[in-house]
Amino acid sequence: MRIGEGNEMIQPPILTIDFTRPQDMAKVLPCKAILSSYRSGWQQIDLQVYDCSAEWETPVHTSTHHLLGINLTDGSSLERRIGDQQKTESVLTGECALVPEGVEHWCAFLANRGRFMILEIEHNLISQLAWEAMDPDRTELLPTFLQPDPMIFNIGRTLGQMLENQPSNDALYVETLTQTLGLHLLKYYAVRRLTQKLPEEGLSPQQRKQVLDYMHHCPEQDILLTRIPILLGMSQYRFNQCFQHSMGMSAYQYLIQQRVKKARALLARSPQLSLDEVAKQCGFNDGRNLAKSLSQLAQTVTEAV
Repeated sequence: MRIGEGNEMIQPPILTIDFTRPQDMAKVLPCKAILSSYRSGWQQIDLQVYDCSAEWETPVHTSTHHLLGINLTDGSSLERRIGDQQKTESVLTGECALVPEGVEHWCAFLANRGRFMILEIEHNLISQLAWEAMDPDRTELLPTFLQPDPMIFNIGRTLGQMLENQPSNDALYVETLTQTLGLHLLKYYAVRRLTQKLPEEGLSPQQRKQVLDYMHHCPEQDILLTRIPILLGMSQYRFNQCFQHSMGMSAYQYLIQQRVKKARALLARSPQLSLDEVAKQCGFNDGRNLAKSLSQLAQTVTEAV
């Protein structure tokens, strides 16, 4: 803050930050990310993990994305302002704060902040999901100070583990987690509560043929479920609901099931192939992920019997 002519107090300009850009993050945070999805190719969501040990204060800023802050370790306390509300918060593992797109945000960390994660979620994802899932044409997420949310914490931790342990990543799994997170935010953090509306009918025979042809004939590693609703001219949310209605499972579950079936047939036909070689041909990241999916499918069959 500075003094202008006539001794009036002039507020410093409010920064608009794109939290997916490292050069923008440096304007707000005093340390570099120790883990980032910056070059991962993820769609509609980004992730950064920080470990800041010093006391520090952010400038007042807004974001071009919805922001979720997730505490990964216990700390001491911080002073935070979101919009026109301000409070002192304790830093506890698993607690999450939500700062919607365009809402002013400022915080000052009074002591060691510890490790935390920031998830940036595109506004378009929330709008797309809300269009089919909620009655109003316009939906706003509510600014929320730190509070426990096991769903957000677990999704964030899972995404972080994927980024850390699987450099190639599984785009389909990231898509699924992103959709789940978006619907969770709409249900518990929106101005209007989400009311799940099941479609009156599933996919038409022609639509079903289009979807299954795409899944079966597209190269395994090229499949992205976000492309299918575009082909059908419907939203991602409505496609998910229609597919579930028609097939009795989610599109992601169906695709993994088909990949597992292909892998089992390939293993029976070519037992000399390693698990990693089979995984590569069937769309899995590695043999470990394939083995896990094979085990899960066997368990599901056993339980059904």
